[in-house]
Amino acid sequence: MHDPFTAKAEALVPKADFEASDVVADSGATRHMFHDRKHFTNYRVVHGHYIKVADGKVVPAEGIGDVGPLRDVLHVPSLVYDLMSESELDRAGKWLVCGGGKRVYYEQSAGGNIDYAKVFLTAKLNDKGLYVVNPMYLGLANRQYNYKCYDALATKTEAIDLLHRTLGHVSIQRLEDWVRNGVIEWKHESEPVRFKKYASPCVACSLAKSKRTPHTKHNGVPWTSAKRSTTT
Repeated sequence: MHDPFTAKAEALVPKADFEASDVVADSGATRHMFHDRKHFTNYRVVHGHYIKVADGKVVPAEGIGDVGPLRDVLHVPSLVYDLMSESELDRAGKWLVCGGGKRVYYEQSAGGNIDYAKVFLTAKLNDKGLYVVNPMYLGLANRQYNYKCYDALATKTEAIDLLHRTLGHVSIQRLEDWVRNGVIEWKHESEPVRFKKYASPCVACSLAKSKRTPHTKHNGVPWTSAKRSTTT
């Protein structure tokens, strides 16, 4: 199994003054809610805002702000788990594809459908039955995650182009066949389909396939014209 990502992936855990706790993808939460003030940007204090949690208790929200790409996140210090609201992502136009213990949230295309080339974030099922969000997509450091797989955060086009160049500029169709048959391991979070659509034009391949145009016309005086002039 050839892995062209291994040689390139040398990223270390991002430097940060804090580590992310588990961020749970919750279909029942009506808002994004995080407990640690350090995770927030564009933070502002709020008053008189209360949240009813799973055990029935009503707890106060102390502020609101952004956490990575998540907008209007409530700061609720008493939370056990940070919660990412799937209904909020749905209202924001994100698309969810789930299966195999993984949930992938995609951006919306210009036509309103799923843009498989743009992963918003991902979540995986843990041993507690919770879908835990990959903190890399939120810009949070966590020792439990292997940051050498940072290439998964590249666009689908970049992932295809990396494989294409690493494997000696193999054709895009053959590359997709190899991925489908398990010859090449696909590291990206998006589905390994429609490679031709997302691959960028390769200049090296275009130059290698180019041919010189033959000269079909003579630039000199035609032979018949020259002979007629000599005779006269």
